[in-house]
Amino acid sequence: MEGKVNNPIKVNAFSGPFFGSIRADQFSIHDDVCRVCRWLVSTVIEPALMKEISWGSEKAKEIIEGMRTAAKVYKVSFDFYASWADWLVMPFVTSLPKKIEGAKYYILMGEGHGSILYVVKGKAVEESMNFIENHLT
Repeated sequence: MEGKVNNPIKVNAFSGPFFGSIRADQFSIHDDVCRVCRWLVSTVIEPALMKEISWGSEKAKEIIEGMRTAAKVYKVSFDFYASWADWLVMPFVTSLPKKIEGAKYYILMGEGHGSILYVVKGKAVEESMNFIENHLT
């Protein structure tokens, strides 16, 4: 992010695996149960991409540090939404990056990856409208 940001920015993030996902790491397990998964992933997804989306990767740390800078320096506002029942983004805390200045965190119970947006859309729109109203003056 270079230069000065003159307009306020709000980011709503839904089930984002910002710190990576253990799902990516599970494909490197060497047992017969995951053999088919490893073969499928290795034929479809480049190994470099799997490394980038793995839990705690350097790319994940870089993305979160960029969020921290955006919030602190450019006053970007973040709202993070996650569900402990999201079986695709595991563990769910990867969707809730720590130490983001002024961030709001919402944790849902019992919602999966496919339903979280449907459930929180009203709250997200309400928060976004409040943000717009507070920054128009």
